[in-house]
Amino acid sequence: MQEQQENERKLKELRDLAAFSFFMMNALFVLVIFLLQLSRDVLFFEWPFGARVNITIVDNTVCTLYTN
Repeated sequence: MQEQQENERKLKELRDLAAFSFFMMNALFVLVIFLLQLSRDVLFFEWPFGARVNITIVDNTVCTLYTN
């Protein structure tokens, strides 16, 4: 009986640790993506395959430019 209670306690601790780890990793992922989007002007790379069409979206307008 004592061993079963100990196993139940350990399983609950494992469940809580797994849930906590899952949510913390998701929160860290969201934070990293948010920070990368904030610095997208500095952190970028040239697309290696070449662009067939250049699409430019102008901020604060409804204007979208398409060039070949």
